[in-house]
Amino acid sequence: MSRCSLMLWCFSTIATLPATSWAIESAAKTDRSPRVAGYERYHGQTLGDAADEEEDRQPVDELALGRLLVGELNCVACHATSHELNQVLLSKQAPRLTNVSQRVQPEWILEYLADPHQAKPGTTMPHILGALPENERAPAALALTHFLASDKALRNSFVDRGLANKGANTFQRVGCAACHNLPKDGADDWKTSVSLSHVSQKYTVESLTRFLKEPHEARPAARMPSLNLKDEEIREIVAWFFRDLTFPPNLTYAYYEGSWENLPDFAELKAVSNGETSGFDVEIAPKTSNYGLVFTGTIDVPAAGDYQFWITSDDGSELKIDGASVAKMDGIHPAQTKAGKTRLEAGKHPVVVEFFQQGGGAELKVEVQGPKLSRRPLESLLVALPSKASAGQELARRPFEFDPNLAAQGKELFTSLNCAACHEYKQGNDTLKPQHQATELAKIDLAKGCLAESVSGKSANYRLSEAQRSSVQQALKALKDIAGQPEALAALTSGPAKIHQTFLAFNCYACHQRGLYGGAEKIRDSVFETTMKEMGDEGRLPPSLNGVGDKLRDDWLAKLLNEGANNRQNYMLTHMPRYGSGAIGHLKDLLIATDRKPEPAPESIAKFNEPDYRIKAAGRHMVGGNSLSCIKCHDFGQYPSIGIRAINLASMTSRLREDWFVRYLANPQEYRPGTRMPAAWPFGTTSLPDLLEGKPDLQIRAVWMYLSDGEKAAIPAGLIREPIELVATDTPLVYRNFIEGAGFRGVGIAFPEKVNLAWDANNMRLAMIWHGAFIDASRHWTGRGQGFTGPSGDEILSMPDGRPVAYLTTPDQAWPEGLARENGYRFQGYSLPVVAKDQPALTAFQFTDGRLDVIDQFSAWKSSPNDTTTDLQRTILTRPSKGSTISSTDGTPQFRVLKASRIEQEESLLGSSSSGTTWLIDGVWWLTIEPQAGTQGLRPQLRTMGNSKEILLPLHPDKATGWVLKYNW
Repeated sequence: MSRCSLMLWCFSTIATLPATSWAIESAAKTDRSPRVAGYERYHGQTLGDAADEEEDRQPVDELALGRLLVGELNCVACHATSHELNQVLLSKQAPRLTNVSQRVQPEWILEYLADPHQAKPGTTMPHILGALPENERAPAALALTHFLASDKALRNSFVDRGLANKGANTFQRVGCAACHNLPKDGADDWKTSVSLSHVSQKYTVESLTRFLKEPHEARPAARMPSLNLKDEEIREIVAWFFRDLTFPPNLTYAYYEGSWENLPDFAELKAVSNGETSGFDVEIAPKTSNYGLVFTGTIDVPAAGDYQFWITSDDGSELKIDGASVAKMDGIHPAQTKAGKTRLEAGKHPVVVEFFQQGGGAELKVEVQGPKLSRRPLESLLVALPSKASAGQELARRPFEFDPNLAAQGKELFTSLNCAACHEYKQGNDTLKPQHQATELAKIDLAKGCLAESVSGKSANYRLSEAQRSSVQQALKALKDIAGQPEALAALTSGPAKIHQTFLAFNCYACHQRGLYGGAEKIRDSVFETTMKEMGDEGRLPPSLNGVGDKLRDDWLAKLLNEGANNRQNYMLTHMPRYGSGAIGHLKDLLIATDRKPEPAPESIAKFNEPDYRIKAAGRHMVGGNSLSCIKCHDFGQYPSIGIRAINLASMTSRLREDWFVRYLANPQEYRPGTRMPAAWPFGTTSLPDLLEGKPDLQIRAVWMYLSDGEKAAIPAGLIREPIELVATDTPLVYRNFIEGAGFRGVGIAFPEKVNLAWDANNMRLAMIWHGAFIDASRHWTGRGQGFTGPSGDEILSMPDGRPVAYLTTPDQAWPEGLARENGYRFQGYSLPVVAKDQPALTAFQFTDGRLDVIDQFSAWKSSPNDTTTDLQRTILTRPSKGSTISSTDGTPQFRVLKASRIEQEESLLGSSSSGTTWLIDGVWWLTIEPQAGTQGLRPQLRTMGNSKEILLPLHPDKATGWVLKYNW
């Protein structure tokens, strides 16, 4: 392209810009001044409740607002300052311009450089070229554009009109509207909004999509955070911004009329009309029923390879490439999709899409995916039809053509105009550096340069309003005054001041209230929505951050700041953004230091006199539907609540600190005024006087202990709708299925005495025992019956995993790993014998490892007739398998019955006459082991293996052995 043509392109583009684009007009200063949300919202305001008298309201910290402007305008990029002041200002790094050509259209770059404040109202970018003589501005803008652009032109693509219709709602719903308002024809942006009026001119469909997925790659300052959007949500928002995008015609069409049940042979029919169109648009048909369309065009395939195509239509359709059918969705039906695959060489290929509509809705969509080509509309590969425009019109819309000579000039300007002071631009491993160093920030004249009433010379013109200029001057003067005062500087970089400065800079106050600042602005209040109207504002507005450093666990607070969160998605539609620890990670320690209350003294915390499993059972009871009914408002793990769906109970202990949780449940209104969370322990009283000594502190801590098991905790009673509770009445009850904790070959046994067990038939082991309710079979007996179900009762004790029998050659030999069935074990069934009158019901499992046959027998048992709780008795019987021999070199056969952190020998619970040995397990439950007749000379073995202890029962290799185990818990 000739230099003459380039200048014609430049001026033809500039000719379309507003007439004021090249002038710095004082009348426009206020309208086009930088827009920083925190400043615009709070400058000149007073703080307090709406009902407060004016004299009771507090003034805002205007110096903090001035520092906010200094940071957001990135003054320190040119004006060097100390590390301490940098920490105070939280300066906003400008966007990275390396590879900017891959995301921003060159025409928009040219327009933006011509006058940033006109192209993007409210931008914090100064009008650098305004400092040049007027006749040098256009050539400089052109050269910089060629430097920043590349020889690979960006190409726009079609968007799905159906997605575009959803985009505005998605934009409002997910949280974009907290900082932006949707650009509407003739309407001004709200004063606290970052303008989006330029988006469709600046980006392409693909580059905006990439930017919304990872905004920090281009904008490391993270003022634009990631909302962790789903791909579909991004496509909807992007489609809305490009909903009016038009393309030159790229298809011819033939329009037919008729009534068909399947695609006709259009070649045998006469078209009613013909024409050109852009994209597979069925709305070009003048009728809404009984018509057909045949679209014909050419696709330009970027690379050879296998391509997948999808055609979606209502009613029938077919895609043909190179004359061959690739995908066909024929017949009369609602919108349905058919896929097809074909191999294509790089280059141009003729494409035909046939469509017919009988009645009802009409829809047609064709998509493609291939080598280095994500799934997208096929229109993105269509070649434009030959243009019929005049030569003058063609020149006016001539596409950008890269000129390396101008790019070289632009590179020189990029450093000489100090663009490189703000913007990172890398060429290979080298980062461009600015040629000039401005006066240090501490030494600048506050009435001159960028802060002059009328900016002139080489100074950057931010188009500051008078109020902004004054705020910056006052803030810089105050910083100069304390420059030599370490204590004063430290006060601005720690505690409340730094938290406030961060919240202003990152606009956290747009969503969250902390102290007298923040919360939804009145003009934006309606964009915060909820799916649970019954929850009121708690269900739609992001939570207050008062005391958040006291409320949240350290690890969760760090995760929240680094990754964002969406743990309120069941009711709150606004997302918590991902800023990244590099941007706001410092808030974690500041919030903890500022908010955290001292931990209570250990002696002030009420102590439990019951084992943990009973405490958890009490907590489960309180959470369930027969007591405090927390589940009526809160989800629990995968189970939705039976009422409104407030935040998930199973996640509580992973998010919250125990001390805060206890204080909050004791008095919710103190920590969240106006909350709909009821006070279950009002004024330190309890409605459950018979539970845990009737002490509120113990009861609240029991709820915490129960919830600390997260999603592994037993499901609270009353949560599952229409449960199928299995109950043993006169005889033991068996349930074989996928049992949580016992595997996919689990066998559950319920005794009428309300003691239960689960046996793992894959590893031939006792998996767990528990009291109370047995199992809810609704998961397996309704719907598809997929997944595992766990015990419905309480006081669950888990037993050792792995095979039960091993042959050890030394006392300290590690227990062998591996599944029992993979090591020769075979399950031989179970039995439920007839129960004799006044005799305990027995159930027995049988298995063999090929050398020993084992019977594992269970029955309900009480340690004394007056005991109110029924426990479990187990009898283990072994004998040599028929035809097998165990030699001394094989090792001593051992049966592992327990593995725990603490095992201590106690006096026998059965009295001094008993030959058994009693063990206290983890300080909370007991196991008594007695040898049966014929087991002379054998004693249970207690051994330590690493951090655990194990109880092993030795077995005779050549004769029968019997042990009786009594579980008391």
